[in-house]
Amino acid sequence: MAEPTGRVPIGNDGGDAHASRWYIVAAFIFPLCIYLLSLNTKISSDYPASILGTQYALWEYHSFSLGTSGTLIVQTVDKGLLNGCYYSAISPGFAVLSLPFAGLGFILDGGSFTQFGYAALLDEVFLCLAASLAVVVVYKVCRFYASPAASLLAALSLAFGTSVWPFATVIFIHEASLLFAVVALYAVLKVVREGRSSWLLLLAGASLGVSCFVEYFAILLFFPFLAYLALSHVKWRSGGLLALGSPTAPVLHFSYNYLAFRNPLIFPEQLKSGAASLLSQFSLSGLLEHVGDYLGLPYRGILFLAPVALIGFYGIYKMAGDPDLLPDGLLFLSSFLVILLAYSSWQDWAGGMAYGPRFLILAMSFLCIPISFVLTSAKGRGLLLFFVTFVISSFVEGTGALTSAFSVAGNSLDYQLLELNLPWLLQGRLNVWWLSDASWGSALTQLCVMGLFGGLWAGIAFLTFWLWLPKSEGVA
Repeated sequence: MAEPTGRVPIGNDGGDAHASRWYIVAAFIFPLCIYLLSLNTKISSDYPASILGTQYALWEYHSFSLGTSGTLIVQTVDKGLLNGCYYSAISPGFAVLSLPFAGLGFILDGGSFTQFGYAALLDEVFLCLAASLAVVVVYKVCRFYASPAASLLAALSLAFGTSVWPFATVIFIHEASLLFAVVALYAVLKVVREGRSSWLLLLAGASLGVSCFVEYFAILLFFPFLAYLALSHVKWRSGGLLALGSPTAPVLHFSYNYLAFRNPLIFPEQLKSGAASLLSQFSLSGLLEHVGDYLGLPYRGILFLAPVALIGFYGIYKMAGDPDLLPDGLLFLSSFLVILLAYSSWQDWAGGMAYGPRFLILAMSFLCIPISFVLTSAKGRGLLLFFVTFVISSFVEGTGALTSAFSVAGNSLDYQLLELNLPWLLQGRLNVWWLSDASWGSALTQLCVMGLFGGLWAGIAFLTFWLWLPKSEGVA
């Protein structure tokens, strides 16, 4: 067993552990239902096509190859050529993890390949489940610092107030990566804050490795996690156990590279770009500019697309003022920064024709968790600020989820909400699986839009003012 650190969870169950379990249920069911109602399947792009093509190749031909120039399974720019065969240029983790869902879809599609069939829909269902489970884990992490109601509101901030929502409804890899990253975080915090067995760090390292198999940059979280263990004065072997689990990432990647390309050092991204190595895809020349874009400008900025997450910076500041929580605040800040800086220096920093900062999905949990710490003592104007920024964030993200996560491309000052997604919403043009194209713009569609958004906001108001204010849950 790890030696106790002297820390105890700050949150409490208000004396009713049974009631607290209902918060966990809400953290899973509420996002899952909204996500399932928002599933796309109507609009696709090269990125989902590349993933679906890989899954079909695995399912039908037991191969990673998308085919040759004359026999391509799917047309996509997200591919690379090696020895006459084309391969997906996307990290393979998601395609492998979601293969059972896609395989069932291929069966329902009659064994043929289509970008808009059951396989695509079931891949999106997998993403919904992954995102909803990630929200539950974030709720559990928040419970180290806050009461159940505050933890639930912070978790729902991640679920609806960030890019997690629109990208849980289309085939992108980020929700799966997020899930395994927050599981690793939770395991690390269990060891430090509750004195649980340090062997749990093996799970943390392995989970972080799987996250990296889905999204390369997840491996960078190893360094803030390791620094946190050092600052927390747990047994010295704990860092070694975390490191012992982390090789899951290179083992999985090198195995895939060898099986697909017969060379463990060739990565899919290199085939698309023709680069000699992944490191050549980075540049520091635009780093500061892109950081500014991600934080405060309309095209990819959190300020415009997820303002509720900015409360997390204040939460980190408050945590830093408590000597017992200073390492935790530094953990959240450094974890956010390593992902922000890595993607800001990436050649395709903006993430293509996507709605908002999809690359920051992996990092947003580290801003949303400290929100729970703010809410434990928020009253009056502070709580109103949270509610207003939450409603704005959920409207912006929900508009993208219901219309198109494949929004218009632009420059740093373009605001996709006004340029495409809001006009589509006002026209009733929703790209969700349960509406036919013929119903776009109909009165029924308009009612559905109002019902979805009205139900979401009514639910948040209920959670905020009925669960939070009357009970006035404090901290121990």
